[in-house]
Amino acid sequence: LAENYEDAKVMCDALKDKNLINMVNFSYRDSSGYQELVNVVKSGKIGNIMHMDANYYQSWLSAKYWGDWKEQDKWLWRLSTKHGSMGTLGDIGVHIFDFASFPIGRIKKLNSRLKTFQSKGDKIKDYVLDANDTFISMVEFENGAIGTITSTRFATGYTNRLELRIFGDKGAVKIEFDDPIAEGNKYMFTNDINRELQKGDYKLKWEEIRTKPTMNNFEKFIDSILSGKNHQPNFIRGAEIQKILDKCSESSLS
Repeated sequence: LAENYEDAKVMCDALKDKNLINMVNFSYRDSSGYQELVNVVKSGKIGNIMHMDANYYQSWLSAKYWGDWKEQDKWLWRLSTKHGSMGTLGDIGVHIFDFASFPIGRIKKLNSRLKTFQSKGDKIKDYVLDANDTFISMVEFENGAIGTITSTRFATGYTNRLELRIFGDKGAVKIEFDDPIAEGNKYMFTNDINRELQKGDYKLKWEEIRTKPTMNNFEKFIDSILSGKNHQPNFIRGAEIQKILDKCSESSLS
């Protein structure tokens, strides 16, 4: 939403007592499978949430499917704090933190490690390559659940993969995709009832749940303007995630 939480809060405060539609494009919420997964978790169908893990994997620093990053400004700026980059944390970490926490609730505590790999070089043209390339975060939610949230640009074999697994005391859900529209129209569900018994063996079974298309964020934004009812995710959510990013950076320095 902004370069830091303080600026994001200014934006949120400016909306008080004003009837202004405001949204943030957390684009992976466009997945209809993800939207239904959120409903399943919030409904209590998998019970109390105990554990989770979420990953956002790109590999454009170790593969050339989007071109050679060393020769293109559109990639080089993402590696340079001088040019406004918050590295992997700000570029794609912002998405995976929203993706991971929205079904479960607020993050209460975190411990993060950001890493910049010097092996790729120190500088290209005017770009000092000092922004983080990868991060790992251990998190604890207000409801007591714990887990890990990670992201990297060195995940060779993955183009733009999001993965989320949420485990409750009555079941579990998971989802993974590269494209939230083309591939995000399903999620996986399992519980102790949803199992197969073969020759006396006890085997758990994941069930694939297909979902119908839903409005994407742009359509929700237009609908918000027409209806006067503000859809999510809004500026308040954007500021909440911005605060998490700031705390990750602080944690890594401690």
